Amino acid sequence: MKKIFITILFCFTYFLTFSQEKVNREKLNFISTSGELNEATYWFYYNPKGEWMSYINKDIGLVRLFNENNKDFKKIYVKTFIYKDSIFYALIKEDILERKTPSGYNLGKVKNVQTFVYSEQEWNKIYNINEKNTILTHRIFLNDNINYLDKIDDRKLLEEIHYYLIKDYGKFERFQSFAILKYNNKIRFVLEKCCSAFVKDSYFETTEENFNKLLNFK
Repeated sequence: MKKIFITILFCFTYFLTFSQEKVNREKLNFISTSGELNEATYWFYYNPKGEWMSYINKDIGLVRLFNENNKDFKKIYVKTFIYKDSIFYALIKEDILERKTPSGYNLGKVKNVQTFVYSEQEWNKIYNINEKNTILTHRIFLNDNINYLDKIDDRKLLEEIHYYLIKDYGKFERFQSFAILKYNNKIRFVLEKCCSAFVKDSYFETTEENFNKLLNFK
């Protein structure tokens, strides 16, 4: 009798499983895009000379000479999307790099893309910047190198973001990534994959008007 019951239960579970309706995963779509921040002054304390130095982020020569950690950018902008009825903000940082072999042979240029994803609650901190550090903690960090001639594939980017949202990546391990400070009517900021506090010996600086391009969406 017990064997008959188990057999019936197995058959019922089998048919129930295969009779369920096939449901596709929801598709994410970008719904708005901010203006572009494409110029800022990078300040850093240069230890060999014992003095502060600066360059405009577009000066690639100085970037490669002094900035070994590649903090430069070509442009920064933000895209929004909705996931489970909540708004998320994907801050995208683009840079152009030259790839070379160890012997110095030039392999050509690539577009380096870094994406930081913030919840709406976290992103809203950016509207209250003052003389104290405002630090946004990203939920997801994505880093990729793509061919310089290619445009960013929004669909591919959204699929990757969606994958990590489903996995709840960052639930137990979050990094401070976007430190912002207002100083003398200018905005200083550090955008990194990981940093524990505002970096006092190196940061970008730009006008409020220029920085606010990231807050205006279309």
